[in-house]
Amino acid sequence: MQEAHGRCGRPPGRGRWRGWQAFALLLAAGASHAELRVSERTVHYDLAARSLDALRDEIRRNGPQDESGRRYDGLTAWTIEWAAEFRDDELPGRPRAGPRRCRPDGHAVTLDLTVTVPRWAHRDRAGREARERWDAYLAALVAHEAQHRALAVDGARRIEAALAATAPGERCRDLQWQVEKVVNRIQQRLGVDNRLLDRRTKHGREQGVRL
Repeated sequence: MQEAHGRCGRPPGRGRWRGWQAFALLLAAGASHAELRVSERTVHYDLAARSLDALRDEIRRNGPQDESGRRYDGLTAWTIEWAAEFRDDELPGRPRAGPRRCRPDGHAVTLDLTVTVPRWAHRDRAGREARERWDAYLAALVAHEAQHRALAVDGARRIEAALAATAPGERCRDLQWQVEKVVNRIQQRLGVDNRLLDRRTKHGREQGVRL
């Protein structure tokens, strides 16, 4: 039995894809042929300013950073972990029954999401106009980050579907290479889609992320 596995995250400018070691424990724990597992959380960074102008400055100074060090009003970070097992049907001492002897024998995919958005400590004590502008800004920001979340979920689902659709082959190492190649293509597409979203919306500015 052989394994292929990997870990990927928000692509450059939005995160990273990287090597991974022990995720196949999910398979050993009985997650064979598992569907996508998603866990997510929302994290707030607090703002203490009392005026909208001061809020804008505080967001520029304290907003969440991506791996390049650039700060944003909000950030959706994600990590996709996946594993696939392959089993050689040819047993020692038994002649091969046909040309195909390696088959998929289980896979698992998990998606971890963290959405970071601001929280204004003095919102309830601000004037009506400031509250309304803040509420509209925050709603637009949350909606924009939800689009990044949707892209990550779609990418994870495509990885799970690709693993589920892997057909038997002659050699397990060829199947491993095939799976990794498909996952890499999905990775690249996910990175492009995230960058296009930010470029098209100017990081949400065209969608109302303006304070």
